[in-house]
Amino acid sequence: MTRYAIDLGIVLRQIRHYRGFSQIEAAKALGVNVAMYVYYEMGKIVDMLMMKKFSELFSVPLDAFCHPEKYEGKYNFIETDATDAP
Repeated sequence: MTRYAIDLGIVLRQIRHYRGFSQIEAAKALGVNVAMYVYYEMGKIVDMLMMKKFSELFSVPLDAFCHPEKYEGKYNFIETDATDAP
């Protein structure tokens, strides 16, 4: 697992929280099981097609996953500190 994948997972989780989705709700909306969704948030899987779906579901630019600092003034997902279990 690369540092890049872990960072993408962290940003994905922060964006999900910012948009008010639970892991279960996000998984259902994306058509994947919860365990698979959790793997994305843990950075164990990086799939650009799914990243596009995440972008559409959470209504954020795809670029926000790779460069969240560019969106600090527009979205407040960077400082989110929340936890939840599947």
